Amino acid sequence: MANKNLSQMIHYVPLVDYAQKTATFSTPCISMKLYEKVEFYIKCEALATADFTVTVVQSTATTATSTATVNAHYRISAAGGTDTMGAVVAIVAATGFDILNTNDNKTYIVSVESQEMTTAAKPYLGLTFTDPGTADAYLTIWAMCWPKYPQKTNDGALT
Repeated sequence: MANKNLSQMIHYVPLVDYAQKTATFSTPCISMKLYEKVEFYIKCEALATADFTVTVVQSTATTATSTATVNAHYRISAAGGTDTMGAVVAIVAATGFDILNTNDNKTYIVSVESQEMTTAAKPYLGLTFTDPGTADAYLTIWAMCWPKYPQKTNDGALT
């Protein structure tokens, strides 16, 4: 049998099922102890005029508690049915980035490598979405995790 990925080389983790979000929230955090890289995929739909500011956070647990912000990178997909991508943009830890209503029906891809983490006591990575007061969006969020030691059954990313 040919080598098929079937989640051996990349571990897929659903973080937020399709839902309307209208207040500040955080995703579950990925344990980076056994993963070298994670990409968060944020599918945006029905974006309002003033939307969330997103920061990448390190945490002491799978819930975003006792967090510190992290530098990372993101890019935005094209609309469905087209095959282009936006430029790679650096995320400054302290300010994060804004999800803009002009990117309705697009996907933000946020990439973080384990060496970008700054605090050993906070080995979990997640996203915090801050509501400026009028945020309203339908979102689905997945994480793709690259294991340090790929295997048939990858270790849990949320443990």
